[in-house]
Amino acid sequence: MNTARPTDNTNPGDKTSPVLFPSVDAGADAVLAVMRSTSPHLDRLSSLFKTLTPRIMAGEAERIISEAEAQFLAVISKSRDEARIMSAARHFRMTVNHVVAVTDFLNLAGIDTHLNWLSQTAVVATEGVARWICQQSSLGDKANDGWFILALGKLGSGELNYSSDIDLIVITLPHLMDDEDQDSAEYIRMTRRLVSMLSKPTADGIGWRVDLRLRPDPGATPVAIRSDAALSYYESMARTWERAAFIRSRVIAGNRDEGEAFLKSIQPFVWRRYLDFNVLEDMRIMLRREQRSDNLLGYHIKNGLGGIRSVEFFVHVHQLIAGGREPALRLGPTANALTALAENGWIGQAESKRLITAYKTWRRLEHRLQMIGDAQTHQLPRAEEQMQSMAGFCGHDDVDDFRRAIIALSDQVIKDTSGLMEKIGPSHHNDDEALCSWLQGHEIDPDAITATLGEMGFQEPGNMIPLCEGWMAGRIAVTRSDRARSIMVRLLPQLFRQFARHDNPDASFSHFARLLERLPAGVHLLTMLESSTALAEMIITVFDTAPRLADELVRHPEVVDSLMYTSFWDVHHDWQDRQQQLTTALDNGIDYEDRLNILRRFQREWEFQTATHLMTGTITAAEAGSVFSRIADTVISAIIPEVNRQMENRFGRMDDGGITVLAMGRLGAEEMTMTSDIDLIFIYECDDDSQSTGKKPLSGPIWYSRFSQQLINALTAPTAEGRCYEVDMRLRPSGNAGPVAIHVDGFARYQAEEAWLWEHMALLKARPITGFRQNTLPETINRVIDTALQKDRKPADIIKDVIAMRQRVRAAFPALSPHDLRYRDGGLLDLGYLVQMLQMMPGAKDLPRAARAADAIPDLAACGLLNAEEARLLAISAEKMNNLQHWLRLTGMKPDDGSKLPKAIQDAFGLGDLNDLVAWVEQLAAPVKAALEKRIGPERQRQAGPKG
Repeated sequence: MNTARPTDNTNPGDKTSPVLFPSVDAGADAVLAVMRSTSPHLDRLSSLFKTLTPRIMAGEAERIISEAEAQFLAVISKSRDEARIMSAARHFRMTVNHVVAVTDFLNLAGIDTHLNWLSQTAVVATEGVARWICQQSSLGDKANDGWFILALGKLGSGELNYSSDIDLIVITLPHLMDDEDQDSAEYIRMTRRLVSMLSKPTADGIGWRVDLRLRPDPGATPVAIRSDAALSYYESMARTWERAAFIRSRVIAGNRDEGEAFLKSIQPFVWRRYLDFNVLEDMRIMLRREQRSDNLLGYHIKNGLGGIRSVEFFVHVHQLIAGGREPALRLGPTANALTALAENGWIGQAESKRLITAYKTWRRLEHRLQMIGDAQTHQLPRAEEQMQSMAGFCGHDDVDDFRRAIIALSDQVIKDTSGLMEKIGPSHHNDDEALCSWLQGHEIDPDAITATLGEMGFQEPGNMIPLCEGWMAGRIAVTRSDRARSIMVRLLPQLFRQFARHDNPDASFSHFARLLERLPAGVHLLTMLESSTALAEMIITVFDTAPRLADELVRHPEVVDSLMYTSFWDVHHDWQDRQQQLTTALDNGIDYEDRLNILRRFQREWEFQTATHLMTGTITAAEAGSVFSRIADTVISAIIPEVNRQMENRFGRMDDGGITVLAMGRLGAEEMTMTSDIDLIFIYECDDDSQSTGKKPLSGPIWYSRFSQQLINALTAPTAEGRCYEVDMRLRPSGNAGPVAIHVDGFARYQAEEAWLWEHMALLKARPITGFRQNTLPETINRVIDTALQKDRKPADIIKDVIAMRQRVRAAFPALSPHDLRYRDGGLLDLGYLVQMLQMMPGAKDLPRAARAADAIPDLAACGLLNAEEARLLAISAEKMNNLQHWLRLTGMKPDDGSKLPKAIQDAFGLGDLNDLVAWVEQLAAPVKAALEKRIGPERQRQAGPKG
């Protein structure tokens, strides 16, 4: 341990100023007697270490600390007893605290030396206990390499006070783990053990109170956070105060090389070359201090005006302003940073020296306050009697002299730091002065506010005014802090103008109001909206464009957080990784209902991300259809093990056979929209006489049918998080009259002997997606499907059946409007009839199975079932109608909606109004209708009767 003693001056101000720590003429014994009589804590230490006091007075302080360190490390290296380690850590701390107290009262060492001793003791203890925990963990020798521990705050800068918390961030390294899930869980357990061993009160007292709240998003992240997650947070979401915190950071334990690399990687986050308005506003808030009363009773020497934080934040703000361009300013220790500021011309030399002296004096007083009861306090006594006692503890006979010295010290700091506001500049001026004044609570004519909002484009501003006034009065959780309301004053006028640029500003504002009212306390989202107009615009666009997404945001405001991560905009998804994430989360669920809620949260966040990508043009409609379908695949696959557990608990384990989930329709073709239901068929394989092993055994067929129904329930049951999907089973053999699950032999027999043509056409979109103990079952099912599709058919019979099927559907579901894409002539259903009918023709037997019309059309042209021009026009229609269908679902526009065309659709497709939409849909439908009627004939279509 480095215990070199730097010189320091603890008498601030000019020579005529009152001295906070006056020289005392009394002898050492008298001084120590005052120390012991005032502080029960120091009296206890003096009794415990009475043999050390003479050695301290003889100049052996550093040797005593070195001996205490060696004793602690010896216990660490030899003992496997946690209680013994904890006792040794506390004995180490108490020894150093006693040395600090005696050398302080007898003026044998200065404050710089004390800060160094205290900091190094905490570092040695933390590193020693962390390494010991690694050795005891299930990870063994490799454990220390898979994490690192950062110290921030005063421990990070080597300025730890007498009875301080220690601010730590524990970061794990997944790329160095053998089993990421198991190892991550072990590091979380190790971190909790570290906190307990350092912080838990014992018969030997307390060690160091550990504070882990400086890690990214502490309310939502584990106590040991992954390095990639931490880095992503700091790159995209961290706030100004977190930048300031990392000015004083260092690696104190674990994998130091990885820790140093991490700190290097976040340097651009800490040291930015440019400032934005939000940072400047945060700096102004950082510089605000609590006011000081004349009698100083209860004065907070840390947060009070002219106190410790006034100096520290004065330094940090200068560093945040200039450190991005001037590396010489990137220093953690406060005194060193003040010296660098003077050397680089940011403050004067005399100013720097005065602030250094004042800072050290404050820190010495901080120690005296904390020595009273070994508590992290920064407040002067609230009662006069205790204030007099505190004055005597600092060497004053007259309490008023003590007060004058503190006031002089505080005034000097105020004077030397007051010019910083001018460097930052005046507070942001908002052009909407009337709105800002109204939001700040000033008396403004309400008619004027109504008129202003009306001129912006709001139809019902009278409804907005009481809402906003309620927010500014702190009537909702998110605006209860002064900080939040301060942001709202600046944010709301900006948002009003952004709302007004959209189609439905009143409706969008209403969505926003509901979102705000559901947010928890805190200002994170408000800060992000203020600092990022792009984020605000994105949320407003969702409110204006996509009612379903808007409802998701309002009902689940936590989804907004995902917008703030750069990973949200990544369009390349590792589906195996997503499956693993979801599976791990489900495994950590408390019970079955909790797991169903987890399933729905993952699905919702992924679908929200996909819909947002589509809305912003980040992906195409075809890509969105594929992603929506993969989400469904992943969700269904992930819940199957839980469904199996539920079945085993109720009916026992089924050891025979397995089951496959066959996706049909849009899911099978990977063309789902954000509102699609899912068409499923459950196909199992087992012996007829097989039985489950439980107390209530079921036969194999019944067990698999119950399994299928349990899976359907898991997807469709309404929970606190809503539903996953509506499940449609009508495409299974015999439709709704058939069993929930069918044996593969029955499935094969039905397709060979009983299925209608339309059922075989539906098989073109069939796709096995997941299952339980499937073995070769998916291959068997695909062979059955291929056999059914290869069946010999006469073209006339195919056409006749298609006409009958089309006739039945048109009778049951007439088109609701010319822009009813699904049911209108030449719409999506007609496109499906045409393409699937041609795929059933004898001339298409050698073609590969194609689920999507866009994939089938080129093949049909290649074998002569479509001519080149038909294929070209049909491909365009298929692409454009599918794209438009996604946007209609996204915006919530119904087929029978004859109102104004949503602006999002206008912008996406270059349309002016509803008439333009109808004309464009007619243009897209025309080649589909022509190609279909060319083959089935309009007369034959009308004359054909329904089959069956």
